[in-house]
Amino acid sequence: VLHCIISSASILSNLMLLYCIFDRTPTSFRSYSLLLKFQALSDLFIAASALSTMQRIVPCDWTLVYVSYGPCIFISSGLCYYLYTILLALNIVSFSTVLVAMGARYWILRFGSISKRRIMVTLCLGALTPAFLFIILFVISRGSDIDVRKVLVSFRPDTVNERVVTGNLDTRSPTMLISAGMICCGPVPLFIVIWIYRSMVLRGLRLTTRAMSIQTRALHKQFVSALTLQAVLPIFPVLGVTVSLIGILGLARDPVLEIAPILLSEFPAFFSPLIVIMHIRYYSESLRSLFYRERINATFTVSTKPPLTPRSFVPF
Repeated sequence: VLHCIISSASILSNLMLLYCIFDRTPTSFRSYSLLLKFQALSDLFIAASALSTMQRIVPCDWTLVYVSYGPCIFISSGLCYYLYTILLALNIVSFSTVLVAMGARYWILRFGSISKRRIMVTLCLGALTPAFLFIILFVISRGSDIDVRKVLVSFRPDTVNERVVTGNLDTRSPTMLISAGMICCGPVPLFIVIWIYRSMVLRGLRLTTRAMSIQTRALHKQFVSALTLQAVLPIFPVLGVTVSLIGILGLARDPVLEIAPILLSEFPAFFSPLIVIMHIRYYSESLRSLFYRERINATFTVSTKPPLTPRSFVPF
């Protein structure tokens, strides 16, 4: 149930953001909006992957077992594992996009604009390349389903009838250590660089006060505020890895700890679009106008219905 609620809410929030981007992005920020669309689509696929797998993670000594309950179980265990891999990789993409976006804000502030080509090249190098590396490492780390099931049943005999079981047999392997490091340690340098760019952008805004309109300066600040909050969101997947580590070390075992890592990995996909909508005035106004139009249309439909009179009723 929690998987359905969080994933569905994440899908809805990202669809709302995409609507706002297409509806109300200023012409001068069309190139930059590619980053917003890219991140929203990444978060959308994160939520869809989580909804398709609905996993719980069962640590068995140094083995991580993924028990799936989502629609993917009707196709194959491989699909469940690869969807989970994509979920984790897209988290890397989403967080890296925040860094690229903050760098783009500084570039726009300094040079006045940024080309779509430069944005796409930077995205490929800064976001897609590390995600692709993670996918390779995590796919290599996949253990045999038969061996993983044997380990699970030996630790948890009550799981013998689980339909789809995948996992990583040895979390101490080099590929798994690098993969975990990218999720756990990767956000730290990203956050530091984002904070440096943030300081440079704010300093640039102070120095260019007279050369910039009040509206443009306010929009810059709105984007910087949103990106600063988005830069904190990697804390959720890091907490997810920490929860898994608690189970691996045997410090605590509880069903809640088994579903917590995947739920925590879904939270950024839910909060990120809401942060953008709440901080960027154009997008919050777009959303308000959408609901206002719907309310006006509903009111108009009701008001145009003919009133009921005694003649309106047909006798039996």
